[in-house]
Amino acid sequence: MEDFFAGLFAVILFFYLFITGPIYNNFAIADNYIDNHIRTASTQFQKQVRNNGYIDLETYNKFLQELSRTRKPYKVEIVHGSKLIYPKGINDYQTVFIDHGNQEIFDEIYKKKSKYLMKYGDSFKVTVTETQEANSRVLLKSFKNIGANRTLLSFSTGGMIENEIN
Repeated sequence: MEDFFAGLFAVILFFYLFITGPIYNNFAIADNYIDNHIRTASTQFQKQVRNNGYIDLETYNKFLQELSRTRKPYKVEIVHGSKLIYPKGINDYQTVFIDHGNQEIFDEIYKKKSKYLMKYGDSFKVTVTETQEANSRVLLKSFKNIGANRTLLSFSTGGMIENEIN
């Protein structure tokens, strides 16, 4: 009788792994392709913005189109950092760093329909965060019986503005 239950358990386990293993593998491969696409699109976008010295509606919409090819929702955060130097007296100065976020940038490119200009030496950073967990991670959690903690990936890239326009 014990051999019967052991054999039945082995057969059920074999079929469970035989079916879910390839499904998980396909999800993992697809998620890796999507992650790579998001990294590439983010890197190309920030390089173009840093090289141009501005963000315009066309550039941002192309970036969003690249993200939408994955058919997954993302949260995009853009930060433009500028450095201001104020004199404080003879041979002394004060440095102030100001971060301009999504609201200021989007007001310029969407409402005013103009280019959001940046200066040489300013910093620019784009962060793309998943808002929906990848299929492979959801399936893996069901295998491991992990609780409700969501694992969301975030891709950040950026650097210094290389050019500026007047």
